[in-house]
Amino acid sequence: MAWLRHPFYSIATVVLIGVVSGLLAQAVVCRKRPAGKGPGPFTAACVGLAGAFLGFHLAMLSNLATDLALFPFIVTLAGSAIILWAWTRYLA
Repeated sequence: MAWLRHPFYSIATVVLIGVVSGLLAQAVVCRKRPAGKGPGPFTAACVGLAGAFLGFHLAMLSNLATDLALFPFIVTLAGSAIILWAWTRYLA
């Protein structure tokens, strides 16, 4: 897992986590809405990406990345989930 410490792979992983979590959140939200209502998949992917970047950089700023290679990405997933949860609550 040391390859995750390389900047290119870190950025690619953060982008992947953000986009996938955004698209999953959009799929869950759109099941509850009539067709044509609510945000599109591009907006959901951008919101998930923003949450992922916030989570990753908060993990790096708080120095959580010193020992474990996967921990910043767990915080990335949590940050993305929190932002997406707040975003879907705002839209409801």
